[in-house]
Amino acid sequence: RVRILNKFDLRGTTLKVLWMGRLTYVKRPDRVVELARRYPKVDFVVAGDGELKEDLLASAPSNLHLVGVQSSDEMFSIADIVLLTSDSEGMPLTLIEGQMAGVAALATAVGSTSEIIDNGITGIITTTDLNQISTDLGKLIDDSMLRSTMGKKAKVRASSLFSIENMVSKHIKAYNEVVR
Repeated sequence: RVRILNKFDLRGTTLKVLWMGRLTYVKRPDRVVELARRYPKVDFVVAGDGELKEDLLASAPSNLHLVGVQSSDEMFSIADIVLLTSDSEGMPLTLIEGQMAGVAALATAVGSTSEIIDNGITGIITTTDLNQISTDLGKLIDDSMLRSTMGKKAKVRASSLFSIENMVSKHIKAYNEVVR
């Protein structure tokens, strides 16, 4: 963890909210900029690249760190919260990886987020309203016990639901049903 924090010149004692994805409008990284303004004592780490990179760099407060495309293992090793702010999603792998790494999540109620996050148990599913996202994020920021409990439960649940063995078994079952 210390090596990764040093790599990106991040302070080790500050809470880290991780956002990973394509820097494109539908993913709404602009919401992360506003959240960083609302929580200036929290480090927001944005990992990814895309057409909004320059706009984000121009508007980013000092506690928002754009680190480019990075290894998800490295990023989840420093994350206290994984954040998804999208207006639209399919099955967001970032949430699956974050949950498997034992990181509490906050995600907008889009796509299959509710299949990944057990709301109130392994993370929080919120609306796309920025004020509500901010309020729900504040709950996780302010309560280290809640983050820890959710992270532990997330790891158990995601490791069971999304393990390689489970996913292969489900694919085989689906193929067998189609063949019949």
